Amino acid sequence: MATEPLRLPSLEQALRRLMNEFHEGLRHGYFDISVTCEVISQDRRRVTIHAGKTYQFKIPKSECVSDANRGGDS
Repeated sequence: MATEPLRLPSLEQALRRLMNEFHEGLRHGYFDISVTCEVISQDRRRVTIHAGKTYQFKIPKSECVSDANRGGDS
């Protein structure tokens, strides 16, 4: 019986893509990356990474807003 691969949260996918593009740019010696964010329907965030190609991630608000119980900066 085959199992479906575990899907990472959208925020984690976006961060991994950004870090990957950054590392690839360093490896090549030159790069241009831009990141934009906007609020879309259902209070989600659309994060767009432009790095040669364009990658879009729709991130639920719950993944973006820090939880008071986690501590850290507010």
